[in-house]
Amino acid sequence: MLDDSMARKGLESSVSLHSLNSSQRLWILTANHVSGELSAAPATVEESVRALELVKSGGQPDTWVLTQPGWKIWRLLVANSGR
Repeated sequence: MLDDSMARKGLESSVSLHSLNSSQRLWILTANHVSGELSAAPATVEESVRALELVKSGGQPDTWVLTQPGWKIWRLLVANSGR
């Protein structure tokens, strides 16, 4: 039986840049480069990125913060944005 941490690790490895649509990628790229905070986005984008566990609810209404897997994706997006 898988515990929650094992299930999360499996999810983390399944999320890649190719599994994200352009709206999801753009929203993740808007994250503050220090705090990882994001402003509100269309509900469908927020919900889909949250379902992938790339963001969690922030301290204020309509704010989100990158999770560790979210930071990994953010770094990949930033690294690939210069191409």
